[in-house]
Amino acid sequence: MPIASAGKNAAFCAAVAALLLAPHLTSGPARVFSGDEPHYLLMLNSLLNDGDFDLANNYAAVHAGGNQAGEGYAALRTLDHHTQLVIDGRRVDWREFYDFVNGDWEADADGVVHPVPKPGVTAPPPGVSEYSTHQYGGAFLLAPLLYPLRDTTWLEPAAIFCSGLAVVGAMLCYRMLLRCFTDDAFTINAVTAVAFLGTPIWFYGRSLFLEGMLTCCVVGAYALALRKKWSFLPGILVGISIQMKPNLALAALPLFVDLLARREWRRAVTMALPVAASIGLLAWLYAELYGSPLRPPQPFLWGNFLEGASGLLLAPGVGLLIFCPIAVLAFFCWPAFVRTKGRDAALMGIGFVLFFLLMASYQIWNAGMCYGPRHLVPTLPLLLASLVMLPATAFYRSAIGKALTWGLAVVSILVNGFAVFFYWQFWGVNPYQRIATMLGFY
Repeated sequence: MPIASAGKNAAFCAAVAALLLAPHLTSGPARVFSGDEPHYLLMLNSLLNDGDFDLANNYAAVHAGGNQAGEGYAALRTLDHHTQLVIDGRRVDWREFYDFVNGDWEADADGVVHPVPKPGVTAPPPGVSEYSTHQYGGAFLLAPLLYPLRDTTWLEPAAIFCSGLAVVGAMLCYRMLLRCFTDDAFTINAVTAVAFLGTPIWFYGRSLFLEGMLTCCVVGAYALALRKKWSFLPGILVGISIQMKPNLALAALPLFVDLLARREWRRAVTMALPVAASIGLLAWLYAELYGSPLRPPQPFLWGNFLEGASGLLLAPGVGLLIFCPIAVLAFFCWPAFVRTKGRDAALMGIGFVLFFLLMASYQIWNAGMCYGPRHLVPTLPLLLASLVMLPATAFYRSAIGKALTWGLAVVSILVNGFAVFFYWQFWGVNPYQRIATMLGFY
């Protein structure tokens, strides 16, 4: 590559990385806000401070004004528990005892708050262990990196910043992946910008949700497997993603099946080893904490597929085509992408489709209190890779098509840019309505 081109690409990467990380610096040290974020931070504190998985004392510390779930909840104190309690050998969800949405809280003489049990329900006995209803993988990954910051107020923003760094890593891997399909630097840069600045990936790089790290794992696995023809490191990345969200292994399954189909037995075994080790660790953890190697902290609840599929695409506070309208053109480009680029393109498409089908079948397809189609976020770069075909289409070569393409790209980036820089205002809302309200038009 000529030195001038290399310099331009380096400048582009630096600019996108700066934009991805800028929201961490615009409002002081980043803090968790809501949803699952404070619970992930609390799990991290449990590992760092106690060296265990029992969260009972950590939630108690929050109720007494401690910052183990973040500075905001140290002031608020009334944080519901995302836990299962161990009572007489049984695992009972905390919500069986307390109303986690509209429940009451009472304070004792020391100012420590306590949840009030549901009417007619007896509070659980004191001193029982509580284990998270979330996977511990995020805490596993962050604990060794952030150990020096334990017991400091910097742990919270540093943990969130790690999510941003993971998204930057995913962006760099994505550029490597796109080189499987085109050598045109402008196309690679444009698709990269849209995939990371024009989707909710940007938002989740500012959060302590796991989607930033999961995106790095998925994109990294595909980039290293398809571009570098590596196996062990992609397997490690898939194994890490399994620790955080086991069902995401489905998105990477085509990589392994492809190796089997081509009878590349050594590469298949090399990829499978770290994945098998991760599954073994997960089974052990399930057995220790939840009573059976086949019992996860949260069961997969089957829902209405048609409702989930339409919601993931079009629901006002969730739909992909609302939060990333240029995805319409990505879907349009997929037939030509697979036809022209062959097996590698097909593997990525199958990975996205498999995961989309699973998440559309999930009862909680909207992912609760969050921003956009959170469940789909780690696989969005796979979907948008087909945009490398857009410059070759008759649609794009027309003046109207080109204007529409860049218009959708700009809208996608502006919507997600507003959301990430005004982080607290865009949870669970229609982003266009919120932007119109902020600008005084609504």
